[in-house]
Amino acid sequence: QKLLHFIQTEYPEAIIMVSAEHHCYILKSMDKAMKDDIRIYYRKVKEIDKFNDINPSDSILKVCLTADDELATIIQDRFNEKYGDCIRGTSSGNMTIDLVHKGINKAKGVADMLKYYDIAQKDLIAFGDGENDIGMLKACGYSYAMANANEKAKAVAKYEAPSNNENGVFKTTKTSGIHGIGLSQINDIINNAGFEPADIKVKHLSLNYFQKSNKIV
Repeated sequence: QKLLHFIQTEYPEAIIMVSAEHHCYILKSMDKAMKDDIRIYYRKVKEIDKFNDINPSDSILKVCLTADDELATIIQDRFNEKYGDCIRGTSSGNMTIDLVHKGINKAKGVADMLKYYDIAQKDLIAFGDGENDIGMLKACGYSYAMANANEKAKAVAKYEAPSNNENGVFKTTKTSGIHGIGLSQINDIINNAGFEPADIKVKHLSLNYFQKSNKIV
């Protein structure tokens, strides 16, 4: 709550979304178009009047901030300079910053997933476009950066896929398969591994990463 108060006080123009263990919290005052966009990617979205209304028993896992590019960079740099020992700010796309506990990220989630399902790192396929994907891209055998990805993400990925605006994940898996693995085989792998639809969504033929132990969306 102190962190949320600080953000609202210091950066009132930033739009805030709070990802907790059981719900995703947004303010009722948020723009409707943004609310609709959030509901595409998050389940159990709960609208509240103020962030003090968040249930104390619902542990906050991530705070997502949206602001213009210049302000987003300022917020990220300031948080990492002042609070980097416990909280890390990472760009997750244009004008968006994720604030999470230090050491909790997609790479950690991927590592836990591989261990849990006994999957070799060399068999892991990942697609990414933001700085928060870098660790994940480094931690897999087949890493794809989207054509419109952040340059830092492109620098660590082994391959490039068409942009997400061109259904790049779909095209990469559908037209040429992934190094001999076609889309139907990928779907079989997902089904045989016992993932629930909420964990990995094949809707729009986009494979989302799964972070079970840390519950980061």
